[in-house]
Amino acid sequence: MQLDYIVRKGARKIPDKIALVDVNQQITYGEYDQRCNNFANYVIKDFKISPGDRIALLLENSIEICVAYYSIPRTSAIIVPLNFFMAKKELEYCINDSKPVMLIYGDKFKDDISYYKKRCPSIREFISEQQFDKLCQIPFEGKRLKPPKKVYESDTVFIAYTGGTTGFPKGVMLTHEGLFNNLMSSGRAVIDSLHKADNIENGLEMLEHSILIPIPIFHLAAMLVFLMSSFMGYTIYLHKGFKANKIVQSIDKYKINHIVCVPTNIISLVEFLESEEAKKYDLNSLKQLTYGAAPISPTVLSRAMELLPTTKFRQAYGQTEYSPVITQLTSEDHELAKKFPEILKSGGCPQIGTEVEIWKNGKFLPKGEIGEIIASGKSIMRGYWNKKDLTQKTIREIDGKNWLFTGDVGYLKEINGKDYLFLTDRAKDMIVSGGENIYPKEIENVIYQLNGVKLCAVIGVPDEKWGEAVVALIVPKKGANLKGEQIIHYCAE
Repeated sequence: MQLDYIVRKGARKIPDKIALVDVNQQITYGEYDQRCNNFANYVIKDFKISPGDRIALLLENSIEICVAYYSIPRTSAIIVPLNFFMAKKELEYCINDSKPVMLIYGDKFKDDISYYKKRCPSIREFISEQQFDKLCQIPFEGKRLKPPKKVYESDTVFIAYTGGTTGFPKGVMLTHEGLFNNLMSSGRAVIDSLHKADNIENGLEMLEHSILIPIPIFHLAAMLVFLMSSFMGYTIYLHKGFKANKIVQSIDKYKINHIVCVPTNIISLVEFLESEEAKKYDLNSLKQLTYGAAPISPTVLSRAMELLPTTKFRQAYGQTEYSPVITQLTSEDHELAKKFPEILKSGGCPQIGTEVEIWKNGKFLPKGEIGEIIASGKSIMRGYWNKKDLTQKTIREIDGKNWLFTGDVGYLKEINGKDYLFLTDRAKDMIVSGGENIYPKEIENVIYQLNGVKLCAVIGVPDEKWGEAVVALIVPKKGANLKGEQIIHYCAE
């Protein structure tokens, strides 16, 4: 099944239901599908896209990025969602590595476009958010145009860049099939939790639910939740960031049923919910909170569950390379943790259609022994863009099955008849701060560009709010007069 089927399905079954709401506008599923058609027709007829061309997106959460996610696959092009938290040099690398022919950018980034115009020659057209919105609303005469090449489930639909321990981000090629398998498994967990549906394909009866997505949907975890929510016919509310008071106001005002966030957000939410101001808001509509992307303190999580007694909690662990969810800690697991508290320290159990094993020294390890976490299933990436050798190291065949070697370290433990995955170390030297994957090598490369730096090492240290904070240890050259504020300012630029 291809991703653009999702909005077509919504337009056919619930054309008048509100699909998307952002700070500027709201549109129905019928309007959503029409905008996707209009932009796809422009790209095919006027821009003359070629099969497999890339279109890059530098957009915050908005209706525009949601339309782009479903319209671009209708053209046989590949989406390259860019992480706007990356430095310009990193984004320049991602762009020149993937060589997109078009870049759609948001207002927040308009002052940076001249930089990319000078350095990224593959881009033939730069389209602002406003221009994109107009193109999506220009009616196209006649039927929807066919893409220049038939699109198959095995085709790459996204190239998502993730940080690299070598200092350069890696482009992860994700297929229609891989993403669809992952969203169906995740969707079943939501349905089983909230509605006890027996059959996901028949049980997803365009539910009358709504979801609030405040984390950027260039992140694959948020992207998957977005795709799943569209498939389920939710009304999707989009925020451009997480401010606890604004989030709580929206839940109360719009009677939001579901929210997705990272552990740092939960900490902020707990702090606000413990304040006097929070008492005036009604959060009983919130049926589920999904979180992931970083470890969370069981103490913080338990307190959040106390403050939101009518809300079910669900955690997901995964990697971009697996489209992305590998294991889930379901709402039932969170309840079971009242009897077995250790469960809250785990990443949950393998989701439907996924096998998880622990590997070391060329063999599978028994439960309780620590090794590298590997996963097998239909959600494995197609490979790394332009990195064949790394792909072969990361995806390996064992006993006739392909396995993704995650680089994460952990062990499996049976609790109450189920196998739970426990992580003991993150991939390589990665730092996870506020849900963001930060690779020390990338920061070290920047710091070494400063005059006066002899040696540099970047590490993560425990932080109550962010999970981990980034610390740079620097040995200056003889006679150098480096200041901490100067280095921080340089890195920020």
